[in-house]
Amino acid sequence: KQLIRSVSTFQCLPTRKFPLNNDWKSNRPLPITMIGDAAHLMSPFAGQGVNTGLLDALILSENLTNGEFTSIENAIENYEQQMFVYAKDTQDESTENETEMFSPNFSFQKLLNL
Repeated sequence: KQLIRSVSTFQCLPTRKFPLNNDWKSNRPLPITMIGDAAHLMSPFAGQGVNTGLLDALILSENLTNGEFTSIENAIENYEQQMFVYAKDTQDESTENETEMFSPNFSFQKLLNL
């Protein structure tokens, strides 16, 4: 609390991100896929980038080793179907938080009820 109260200005720096879409899927042959920031780069404003990448790794590794899928291609396709849903939700949350934080009326003190 003391740190936030002691800061009088907030320095804004540009963030790098790209929207989650299926464009990259059509430009590569199976059985190749992407995980983490390579698949769904997002701003840090939800604090979920690493967690999303770890979830990618968990789902993909389970799909490749659990014996449920008849081919690597099917395992990857299932992973990508799931990833495009949860990563989009996380990207949307991150974008909403970023928009709020860059608003002229934003205040960490108000956000944290200080």
